[in-house]
Amino acid sequence: MKITKDKTLKKYLTGYNLRGTLPDFSSMNALEIIYVNNNTIEGPIPDFLGLLPNLRTLNLSYNRFNGSIPTSLENKNIELE
Repeated sequence: MKITKDKTLKKYLTGYNLRGTLPDFSSMNALEIIYVNNNTIEGPIPDFLGLLPNLRTLNLSYNRFNGSIPTSLENKNIELE
């Protein structure tokens, strides 16, 4: 999946059977909501998620992420699901 810079505010990728690692959304700095739940995404939770300036809702549930929550997400006022 190729991610390009745009003015997208929401990404709903729930149940798309996505596999592998999470694509880099860091150039999409207008993103406010990301739902990538119910897939088979694996690997560590990417640090760039906490660097998205407008992100307020993030759903990573029911995937195969491992490791700890990045420090960039720890102090943000984000609704984690």
